[in-house]
Amino acid sequence: QSTGGLPESALTERGHAAAARLVDRLMPFGPDAIYASPYARAVSTVSPLATRLQTGISIDDRLRERVRSSEDIEDVEGSLHRSFVDENYRATGGESLGATVGHAERSGDLRRFIADGKKIIITTVQKFPFILDDIGARHRDRRFAIIIDEAHSSQGGKAAAALNAALTGSDDGDEDESIEDKINAIMEHRKMLPNASYFAFTATPKNKTLEIFGEPFNEGDAVKHRPFHSYTMKQAIQEGFILDVLRYFTPVNSYYRLVKTVDADPEFDTKRATKKLRRYVESNDHAIRLKAEIMVDHFHEQVLALNKIGGQARAMVVTSGIERAIQYFKAVSAYLVERKSPYRAIVAFSGEHEFGGVKVTEASLNGFPSKDIVDQIEQDPHRFLICADKFQTGYDQPLLHTMYVDKALSGIKVVQTLSRLNRAHPQKYDAFVLDFMNDTETIRAAFDTFYRTTILSDETDPNRLHDLNATLDGCAVYDADQVDRLVELYLGGADRDRLDPILDECVAVYEAVFPLNITDRRAHPFSRHLMAKRHGVVTAARCVSGWRAPFLDSAPA
Repeated sequence: QSTGGLPESALTERGHAAAARLVDRLMPFGPDAIYASPYARAVSTVSPLATRLQTGISIDDRLRERVRSSEDIEDVEGSLHRSFVDENYRATGGESLGATVGHAERSGDLRRFIADGKKIIITTVQKFPFILDDIGARHRDRRFAIIIDEAHSSQGGKAAAALNAALTGSDDGDEDESIEDKINAIMEHRKMLPNASYFAFTATPKNKTLEIFGEPFNEGDAVKHRPFHSYTMKQAIQEGFILDVLRYFTPVNSYYRLVKTVDADPEFDTKRATKKLRRYVESNDHAIRLKAEIMVDHFHEQVLALNKIGGQARAMVVTSGIERAIQYFKAVSAYLVERKSPYRAIVAFSGEHEFGGVKVTEASLNGFPSKDIVDQIEQDPHRFLICADKFQTGYDQPLLHTMYVDKALSGIKVVQTLSRLNRAHPQKYDAFVLDFMNDTETIRAAFDTFYRTTILSDETDPNRLHDLNATLDGCAVYDADQVDRLVELYLGGADRDRLDPILDECVAVYEAVFPLNITDRRAHPFSRHLMAKRHGVVTAARCVSGWRAPFLDSAPA
């Protein structure tokens, strides 16, 4: 980690710590030379290793990063996104992506790009085995680093069939086979190239992937494998890169018990969806239409009405197969029209399917080409994405806020599927999963491997919210006017620069009323119940505003 993107930008304290740890990781490999780009942070990264080896650092300008700009860029993420969309885009004093990167899509591209001096060559997994052969034969006098990103991502339809044919000569393939499985097959059937180094990145590695790409270690008489490096889900959540989706998981039975408690509370409004929810839980009527209505009502009343993600929130419906996805698409679409909603649904599945005696595709049902689904879901009127084994791994859409699950999930697929909601957005303070099929223990067990956390949905009790509200009110740190102003601004879509001053007023009162040392303050009842601003204004506002949403964030103990 560095302080910026300029050549002279230094490592942060965390970056220096990582560089020190890297020494112990690399020493067992017996490096006999060290090369670095001329950038200050690159040299600092390998300096501890050079000191340990008592050797010098060879500076090689060919290793430097692409120059994004000669000036500091305020919107780094936006600039990077634009450069990927338009490879000829160049910021002030910078280099375009096209000068550095080439896309190998057909035979001969690899040779041409190498001759043109391209430093990064991107290819598809279908072309990967042929690229490997080319590297090992025609280019064995060169050295390559092969980077396999999102090794866990799944695919379907023509792409899977083409890859299977390339690997085995057969068009038949296991529908559950992922790209990770395909890459592992390539690795197993081809000798590791002596002129290539392999680097695989995945959030949810399978055992076979760890065996091929991981580090072996002895545990008793057994040889096991572990990743060379792990950036944990916990760390990513703490640093604000992703949301903790597990915190917002709610089985439909738990949600119903909470709504029953809410309905009995005179301070809460009875929602019209409650009767449908009761009918679903207390009877055997589990029809698609009923569940579709519950989803649509919930999304309108508890997501859109509360201005989630500044009113831009989207929902994903996860189904058990193509037939079920089409049924949901028909039911959701019909009910949206019935309740005069301005929003519409999109269905996503692979290939052609017979439904009602007619051959249909996602394109024929949606009214636009399959390749446009990713763009269309970002645009109104589309708010629901109904999926059958698509967009459940590797799909990056920060506007996804709510997920309705009607499919049995287990193991890695639990983490991959629910993690579609974890993408951060400046106006995204929470997420929500309503699950019709899976229980809390199944979901918790699946996440345990990657990040152990507590699911509080089973324990949520609105009475705890009243207790918390009374405790905070009694401390007289804020008044009703401040609460009303905060909620009005938030619901109106105000940015943090208009919300934070109100919270700052409360902080000033708190520090004046409780002029204690930091240890005493933390022990004070108000401090124990106060939620830090960094966890999102929405959570604090809910606890003090009297909002009556039936799935409020879990109140602190």
